[in-house]
Amino acid sequence: MDLYQFEMSPNAKRVRVVAAELGIPLQVKSLDFRSAENKQPDYLAKNPNGKVPTLVDGDFTLWESPAICFYLARKAGKLLGSDPQSEADAVRWMTWNASHFEPHLFTVVFERMFKPMRGGQPDQAKIDHAMKDVERYARILDQQLTGRDWVTGALSIADIAIATSVELAQMAQVDFAPYQAITAWLGRVRERPSWKA
Repeated sequence: MDLYQFEMSPNAKRVRVVAAELGIPLQVKSLDFRSAENKQPDYLAKNPNGKVPTLVDGDFTLWESPAICFYLARKAGKLLGSDPQSEADAVRWMTWNASHFEPHLFTVVFERMFKPMRGGQPDQAKIDHAMKDVERYARILDQQLTGRDWVTGALSIADIAIATSVELAQMAQVDFAPYQAITAWLGRVRERPSWKA
């Protein structure tokens, strides 16, 4: 399987971690975004969005990191749970992250990290607005993790997907210290050999 990625992408990282957790080898192909390699016709034929990650498994091509994580987990029969309810629960939390938590985290990341890299100034009003929703959803995640080691009770693709978002937000100085269950959980995720790899 080939994974097209950009090294700093948390979306690509979650796919690499899931694959490592499952013992699935990937041929990682890093794209050079500075030279717009992701906008070239041959790559756009694989992923019309021009984004990463993109997985190519034989004649099957898949983009969107939650879908790729689900595909790998389903293929290996791990990280999803053993019945339809636990599988749906893992997908629910991964979707919750993509739809609710991550967009606000990534707004802060963009304003604090990536905008200055491009010579821009952070927009504090956007950061303040996003942080209200970050705090709202962090409370939900913290409550979910209180009294359990993993988001759905057992390690799943949801843990890996959410952890990549939280880790990047921490790099942008989003403070998760008030959320003790999140902090402890992230420590457990980071200790996994798949994460370290």
